Amino acid sequence: MAEGEGFEPPGPCGPAVFKTAAIDHSATPPATGKISRAAAIVELGFRAQTRQSWRVVSAQKHLLVDGANVLHAWPETRALLRRDRSAARAHLARAVASIHDAEGVRVTLVFDGRGTELTTEQPGAAATFAIVSTPSGTTADDVIEQLVGAARVPENCVVATGDQAVRETVTALGAAWVSPEDLAAWGARAEGRLHKRVAGLRRQTEQKWRAR
Repeated sequence: MAEGEGFEPPGPCGPAVFKTAAIDHSATPPATGKISRAAAIVELGFRAQTRQSWRVVSAQKHLLVDGANVLHAWPETRALLRRDRSAARAHLARAVASIHDAEGVRVTLVFDGRGTELTTEQPGAAATFAIVSTPSGTTADDVIEQLVGAARVPENCVVATGDQAVRETVTALGAAWVSPEDLAAWGARAEGRLHKRVAGLRRQTEQKWRAR
């Protein structure tokens, strides 16, 4: 699990959905091992949600997705971006949600934002699936690198991006890397396992009803 070394929430946790917080642009870069304000905000929201969440998900592995990079790398989302950016993002979110649900992997999907604050949302019940939008002037690459640099065990982080510079940075920090193409294949396999699981549960339910 990617947690900030030396960072602890300053007080009682806030509401279940951690919404916004300002970025400190003077934060120490990830190479120092100190967590930046941006990464701290993501972690604070995750910890608050984890303590309040009823759903238990193993978070030993943390998948960090460079949202815009993957959207432009996948043919289906690249075409969809021209018509409906929100739909393209939703498509990507569903794909990585399958990995989260099928394998119990913590997932953080990071997009470049345009606002003045970093925002974090959990679209479902699980605290371990988050969509992050950076503030203007801070890129998704920045936040991903900061989260990997702040992780207690960077080797548990897996970064999905086609950006060569980000790949070199995160692997130097100890994280694993997957290409957008490998991420798509991973998501397809996870979705297949979920379908099999649901089909198995349906059969069990039907058998119970017939046995009555």
